[in-house]
Amino acid sequence: MAERQLPPWNGYGSFDDSAENCRTVEPKAPHRDFMKFLNKDRVGFDSHILRFAARLVNDNPVDEQRYFIIKYFLCDDTIGIFELGERNSGFKGGKFFRRDKMYLPDVNFFVPKEPPAYTDKDMWVGNELVINKHRFRLIAADEYALRYMEVHSNEYPMANIPLIMDKIRRTLASKENGYKNFVAKYMEAVLPNKKELMSVRCFKQALKEIMCEKMTEHEFLSLLRYFRGDSGKEKSPRREMIRSLVFSEITRGLWDDRTRLWEGLMHADVDRSGVLSEEQLRQILRAHRLPINRDLLDCMLKVLEKDDNCNIQYEDLMSFLDFQTRPVVNLTEDDYMKIVRHAPPIKDTECKLWADAETVIDDGYVNWNAFLCQLNLDHLVKEQTQ
Repeated sequence: MAERQLPPWNGYGSFDDSAENCRTVEPKAPHRDFMKFLNKDRVGFDSHILRFAARLVNDNPVDEQRYFIIKYFLCDDTIGIFELGERNSGFKGGKFFRRDKMYLPDVNFFVPKEPPAYTDKDMWVGNELVINKHRFRLIAADEYALRYMEVHSNEYPMANIPLIMDKIRRTLASKENGYKNFVAKYMEAVLPNKKELMSVRCFKQALKEIMCEKMTEHEFLSLLRYFRGDSGKEKSPRREMIRSLVFSEITRGLWDDRTRLWEGLMHADVDRSGVLSEEQLRQILRAHRLPINRDLLDCMLKVLEKDDNCNIQYEDLMSFLDFQTRPVVNLTEDDYMKIVRHAPPIKDTECKLWADAETVIDDGYVNWNAFLCQLNLDHLVKEQTQ
């Protein structure tokens, strides 16, 4: 049976709404992809929302300083854009574009079939999106988005380590003495006391030299996260900065219930092991009405000390919340703007923290030996030497 040919879109409502009204005389709401909704809607703390930091790309130097959060909702492939208004910038933060399906630029809308729209495959660090004649460059992603893409790397090639390594492998193998010269040149860049480590700056320079424009910023970020050589020293908002933000929220909420919180922690720790799971700790903090939002709570739990099983040491939590004997440090303006942005979409006081994502990755080290082992091109050195 031939597919029904629908008339071109008339400009009223959405494409799905107009198409549904053409299929039946009785007005009905558009049908949603129910299976996608079941699989990709929020499940507990798994939001299925990919969040990216973005900047406007145009010739206006004022617009280049504006800061945006782009949210991609996996449950219905819609995009919402929010502006984070900085202090004394002249721009009011809040909703910039309402949540909707965003279509590719320069497409003909008045056609029977729906034009192509942006999908989650277009959401990666370094990509540029043209939405309603505004060009946005994605400059960072939050930890959830990066982790989600790495876990589902078969769906996201920018986070697929085997594909990225294969691209580098083909490039080095295609050049005469390429791998041999590459290893010889950057072997001196490793640390003298730790031969397996190389600085991130040298690693990025090495990849740019051999790959030129063939590698995206997100692919480099994926490599860096995979071959991280100093996992315990990753650059992230400092613990005292997070304490300062928590202190501000607790003071504003007039919360001072550390004694009962300690009793609740001891009651939950039946084995007296000194640790609790992250889920248990969330439930206890909510039960004791700790007045901080979900994003700030996530960052706080991330900087607390953990055991080998990633359970949190709740004594460290009590020390973290002890603002009487351990006062907080004063944040500078640069530090404040680096880790916290005031921009609702839900509350005027909501803080959006970009724990690891907003940080420019220029410090730290990469496991150079693990990278070379993954390349597995040592046989080329023997062939090129002979």
